Formats: sequence, C-alpha cells, structure tokens
Amino acid sequence: MAQTRLETLLIATDGSTGSEKAVRVGLELARRLGAEVEFVNAVEHGEEPADAHLATGLTLLHDLDRHRGKLALEQATGLAEEAGVRSRALQRSGHPEQVILERAGEADLVVMGTHGRGGPGRWVLGSVAEAVLARSPKPVLVVHESYTPRPGAETDFQRLLIATDGSGCSEKAARLGLELARALGAGVTFLYAVEEAWRPSASALPLAEALGLIERDTLAQAAALLEAAQAQARESGVDAEVRLAQGRARGCILEAAREHDLVVMGTHGRTGLDRLVLGSVAEGVIRRSRAPVLVVPCPGLG
Repeated sequence: MAQTRLETLLIATDGSTGSEKAVRVGLELARRLGAEVEFVNAVEHGEEPADAHLATGLTLLHDLDRHRGKLALEQATGLAEEAGVRSRALQRSGHPEQVILERAGEADLVVMGTHGRGGPGRWVLGSVAEAVLARSPKPVLVVHESYTPRPGAETDFQRLLIATDGSGCSEKAARLGLELARALGAGVTFLYAVEEAWRPSASALPLAEALGLIERDTLAQAAALLEAAQAQARESGVDAEVRLAQGRARGCILEAAREHDLVVMGTHGRTGLDRLVLGSVAEGVIRRSRAPVLVVPCPGLG
C-alpha cells in the first residue's frame, strides 16, 4: 500500500471558536506528519449599496472583517511557529467557499471548523463547510466547535474510527484512514453498521422469512468484510479491531465516535437493502460528532 501523501494542509480560519480549534487540530496533524500548512482567510464583499451612508457603513464592516482576519492569521502562524510547523498565510477577498476551494487544489487536505461568525455582512463557517464538503476534490477534516480531546487520550490521534459498508466510497475512505493511522502510529476500529430490516406482520410469513435470510446474508457479508479489513491493517502494521453494529449508521457511528479521536468516512454509503445514501450519514455525523471527522470525497457516485 502506498504511503499517505498529506504533505500540504489548507486550514481555513476566521478567528471563531470553531476555526481556532480547527487550527490547533490541523497543526497537530501537520506536526505529526511533517506537513506544511497554508492558512487562508476570506473577506466577503457584497454589492455596494446606492446609499452613500450605507456604503460607508459597509466599508467599515469590511475593514473590520479584514482586520479580524489578519489577527486570526497572525495567531495561527504564531501557533505554527511554536509547533515547529512550516506555514504561510493568505487573505483573499471573495466568497469563502470559493476561496477555500480554489486553494484546495494546491493542498492534499482541507481543515476547517463547522461554525463561524454570523450576522449582517459576515459569513458563517457552518454553511461554508457544507459547500466545501459538497464540492471539494480533496479530503476535508471538519472540527466541531464543541471539540475537546477525548478524556484519557495520550495524543490527539491515538485511535481512529473508520466507518465502512462495502461501498466503493467507504473503501476509498478506509484506505486513506488506514494509511493515516500507519503514518500517525495510531490504532483503528473498523465499524460496519447494518440497518435492521422492516418486519412484516405474522400473516406475511414467507416475506418475513425471505427478509430474515437477506438480513443474515448481509450480516455475514459485513463480518467477512470486517475480517478482511482487519487482516489488511495487520499486514500494514496497524493495530485494528472490528465492530459490527445493528442500527442506523449515523447513530452507530456517533456512539462509537465517543471512544475515538478521529472519524474517517466517505461522502456516500449504503444502507438497508443496498440503498445508496447521498451524504446524509456523513452530514449527520459531522453535525453531531465531537470528534473531528475526516470526509473523503467520492466523485462520480450519486
């Protein structure tokens, strides 16, 4: 298996609580990987109003946002210097998601928080994060503003949770997660969540039996996939355990995430009787997980 190539990290910051935590998590990851960092701050300018007084007020808001952005960049580069991480800072005018996506082309990984400042003339990093996740060709590490290191964890990346379901997208995410774990010296848990099938009434016994057979076959396939993933991890020198859960994928992942330092998953997956889910599981996990979530894009699916 080829070594992971996370040599350049793009970290978006606006000075908010969420982005400050993203900066710290991103810097720790960069330090552990020996990667370089580019910090980016976007100052959004809307259309100038016709009223001169309103235009003057809006200019003042833009200047204030630009100043806050520069302070956020200065703080981030200072932290990078303390951590011994090579970094550069960039402030651009434009819609934040567009600025981030443009710079993402030069990076191997995007790191950002889930919330930012809101209000007139200001941008919200939560909606920006959603836009970046939907369009980024590169993996995106999302850090929730409520993030705190897991109690008892010796490092920020001691144990990784890799959500898998046998789909091509989750397999791609699992490969990156396993490579990352090897580079970090972390252990992994492979989680496969099988959604419980709907049960018909007793009068529809043949249907119930058929669904039961399908469910048992799904569980058997899941167990085999987890066994193969664990074997692959051990061949790579990564300590791995597996967990087969029954229930909705989002809930199972969030429950397991409490015991892990990072969640790795794809943007697409499968649920129920082989139904493709377009990012709904990933979105639900990102919104509620207190552990950072590494989302691996799967272009061409869905």
